[in-house]
Amino acid sequence: MGKVQLSRNGPVEAPLYIVRHCKTRWNLEGRIQGLTDVPLCEEGRQEARENLAKLRSLGLRWVACSPLSRGKETAELYAKGLGIGLVVCDDLREIDLGEWEGKRSQDLLEDSASPYARWLEDPSQFPLPPGSTEPVWQAQERIVRAVAKLWEQGPQGPFLIVLHKYVRALLHCALLGLPLRSFSSWIIETTEPYAVSQEELDRLCQAR
Repeated sequence: MGKVQLSRNGPVEAPLYIVRHCKTRWNLEGRIQGLTDVPLCEEGRQEARENLAKLRSLGLRWVACSPLSRGKETAELYAKGLGIGLVVCDDLREIDLGEWEGKRSQDLLEDSASPYARWLEDPSQFPLPPGSTEPVWQAQERIVRAVAKLWEQGPQGPFLIVLHKYVRALLHCALLGLPLRSFSSWIIETTEPYAVSQEELDRLCQAR
C-alpha cells in the first residue's frame, strides 16, 4: 500500500486509492482475461464483501470502474456496502490482449515460441499478439488520461478506482515515473488498495 501522508493532526487522506477487481473463475484457473467479459465468481463476491471493512476506514466518497463485468460488479458491491456513488468509465478497461485471452498464463510462459514472457519483461519492446487492437503505449496514455480526468472533473473527496491487472501495472509505471520495463514489478495479484499520493497524482496529470 502507498504511504499515507501525515500532518500535525494525524493521517491525511490520500486523494485516490486504486485496487484490482475481485476474483473470477478465470482468475482461479490462471487464464488471461483482457477484454473478455468474465463475471465475478462467488469467491470473488465474498472477497469483495470481506474487503469492505478495510475500505470503510479510508473515508471514500465515490468509486469508479470500467464497464467490464468483473470490475463493475466489484465496484457495485463496494459502492453499495459503503453507501457511496459509482462512476463507470470505458477508458478504465483492460488492455486488449488478442489471442492470449482465454489461455493460461503459465502455459504461455512455458511455451518457448510465445513472446508473452518477453512482453512481460518490457512491453514497449514486444508487440501484443494478433487480435489486439491497441498498442501498449496507447493503452497507457488512455489510462493516464482517464484517471487525470476523473480526478479533475469527478465528484469531490477521496475516491477509489477498481482496475484490471495489466492496465493497473501501466498506471503504476506512470504514477511513479518508471519505464515500461518496470511493468511486471507492478502486476499485483491481490485486491489490497494502493494509496496514491498527491505528488504522484500531480505527476500523472502533468504527464498527459
